[in-house]
Formats: sequence, structure tokens, C-alpha cells
Amino acid sequence: MGLFKSSIISGLGVVVRLLAQLGLNKVLAVYLGPAGFALVGQYQSILQILSVFSTNTLGSGIVKTTAESDKEGSLQQATIDVWRASVAYSLASMVIVGLLAFFYGDSISKAFLGSAEFSKVPLFFAASFIFFCLNNILISILNGFGKVTLIMFSNISGSIIALLLVYVLVTKWNLFGALVALSIYQGVWFFVTICLCIRYKWCELQNFFGNTSIKALKFLSGFMLMSLITAICVPIAQLYLRNLFINEFSAESAGYWEAMQKLSIAYLSLITTVLAIYFLPKYAKISNSKELKFELKNGYLLVVPSLIVILVIVYFLRDYIVSIVYSTDFSRVGDLLLYQLIGDFFKICSWLLSYYLVAKAQIKAFISLELFFTIFYVVLTEFFVKLLGFEYVALGYMLNYIFYFTLLFLLFSKKGGYFNKLDRGVYE
Repeated sequence: MGLFKSSIISGLGVVVRLLAQLGLNKVLAVYLGPAGFALVGQYQSILQILSVFSTNTLGSGIVKTTAESDKEGSLQQATIDVWRASVAYSLASMVIVGLLAFFYGDSISKAFLGSAEFSKVPLFFAASFIFFCLNNILISILNGFGKVTLIMFSNISGSIIALLLVYVLVTKWNLFGALVALSIYQGVWFFVTICLCIRYKWCELQNFFGNTSIKALKFLSGFMLMSLITAICVPIAQLYLRNLFINEFSAESAGYWEAMQKLSIAYLSLITTVLAIYFLPKYAKISNSKELKFELKNGYLLVVPSLIVILVIVYFLRDYIVSIVYSTDFSRVGDLLLYQLIGDFFKICSWLLSYYLVAKAQIKAFISLELFFTIFYVVLTEFFVKLLGFEYVALGYMLNYIFYFTLLFLLFSKKGGYFNKLDRGVYE
């Protein structure tokens, strides 16, 4: 499926998901307020850290091997080995997450949520964790096979499930209910995804359970390491900054920043979904620099104009959007958006290049860049909010992604750069 058709199909799905996500944020904002919204953000960062044990970290490897099987026209044994290794990893991770939630739930609740009353919440996440992992595996396989329509239906279902669960539980148990809903919705989502996949011949038990190979485990470990760095660095940076804003300013200020992050994720999902669904499997199949340059050129020609239109609309309608998506209590968010929007532009431009590093398992380059620019982002943000005030909270974010894109562009442009680092097979 071509880039334009993939963009149209995934775009329709993203619009529905976006509406569901905005509805979810509205529910949380109305029922919990800025301070409660900040605590939800804290808990979601905890879930991101716990998710390092999930198959989220293996998704790019599963997409790559599945895409290469799709290119060959038949299911390869190497792909089956990777699927089996992913399931085995999920089962082992389920035990680890269960033990962490059981023995350290109280400590997690006190340290990050400020109270022991939420100590049981991580247990709900642990109970649904295996289904969370299996859902990620199936969606990655669908992505590798280019089943854009099925991914769209699955993602829409996940968003609607999240919205319904949050609404029902937050009205019943307030903040505790919201945290429980966010813990379990991905586990419930699995049962929708398996119904979409079960009619395909590849969706058979023997392809997921059985002997695997050391080679498959070693192959996945590289992708796991890349995703692990992201899964740890991003939420830790967010936790640190959120606590900084609470201590330096107020819990409400942290809530405004959290709302801005959620809004950014929402409107950028119109673009990032296309990147994940189209470019990751496409990059995995590319075997020459000419084809890569062609895909990048088409990508920028489609993505950049669309991105500019989205960002301009958001900026000029920012106050109206914030009042609809959240409530009048969040009106200050509109004043913070300018630098965030500019940073988002360079973020997406850089992701078109960084996805190639993931697809081709350029582990050292990806990890080095991720570590450096996460630290750089935190340092810049703390520097500017202390020097200039909370109004400049997104200035560090903007400068960070300008530098990130510039460096990636130079790495890809130089002679002998990453255009020439093309692999040939599943395990190379």
C-alpha cells in the first residue's frame, strides 16, 4: 500500500482516535482538575517505566521480521522464531511486573502519587499485563504485513475502550477509578485485536508457542535495548520535570504542562500514526540508498505541509481548543503553546530520519542520540524556567528538537553516512 493511501486510511482512524482521546482528556480535566490531571500524568509515566518489561520494546523487531517475510511472499522460520521469542519474553515479564506490583505497590504510590491509598492500582496493571503484551505483538505483526485498515480498527477500538473505562470508573471512584482504567484498558483491547487477527492463517498457536532460537532472542535484544532507553528516559525526564514544576511553582502549573503535552500528542497523532504504520515496515524492506532517498523525499513532501497546516490551526485556535478539550481552568495552557508547536515541527522532521535508525537496527547511534538529547532537554527546560519563568517552559523543548534534527540531517547528508548503512536480511 502506497504512502498516500496509507495516510488516508490511517488518517481516518486517527481522527476517530483523536476525538476519543480528547474526550478522555475532557473527562479527566472536568472530574479531576489541573492537580488531579498532573497525578494522572505521574501515573502514566510510571506505567511507561513498567512497560519496559512489555513487548512495546520488541515492536520494531517484530515489524521488521514480519515485513521481510511479507516481502518474500511466505512466512519465514526466522519470523516465527521472533514471534515465539516475543511471547516467551511476555510470559517472563508478566512474572516480574506481578512481583514488582505486589511487593512495591505501596512504595510506588507514596513516592509518585503522594499517598498510599493508590497502592492497589499497580496490581490491576499487573493482572492485565500479559494481554497488554500479546496485543502489542499482534499489532506489530499487522503493521509488518501492512494491514493498515485492521490496525485502524484495532486502534479505534482501543481508544473507545479507554474512554468508556475512564468515564465509568472516574465517575464511580474519582482519581482511583481513573488510574485503574488506565491500568487495564490495553488488556481489554487485546480481545478486540485477536478477533481481527484470528481469521488469518498465520494466527495459529504453533507460530507463537514452541521452540525458538538464540539467534532470534539476540536479534530482538537490539530492538529491546533501543526501546528500553526511550521507555526509561522519557518518563524519567517527565517525572523529574513534573516534580520540578510542582516544587518551583505549583501542582496546577504541572497540570498545565501535562495538559500541553497531552494536547501535543493528540494533534501530532495525525502524523505519527502514518510514520509508524507506513515508514517503519517500508524502511525495513529497503536495500539501497536510492530507494531510501525516494521514500524520505516523498515523506517530507507529504508530512511537512500537512504538519504546518495542523500547527498553524492549533496556534490560532489555541484558546478555543483548550477550553473545549479541557475546561476554563486550563486557560493558561494556550499561553504556553508557541514554543511547543515549533518544537513539534522539528520533532516530526527528525522522526522521519530517526525511524530509519530503528528499522535498520542502528543501535549505537540511536541510543547515543536518545540519551544525549533527553538529558539536554531536561537541562534546557530547567535552565529556562528558572531563568525566565514558567511561561518559557517549552523553550527548552523547541531548542532541543532543533538541535536534534540538525544533527540527524548532518549524519544522513555526509558522504558515507547513514544512507549507506543498509542491511540485507532479518538477522543482519
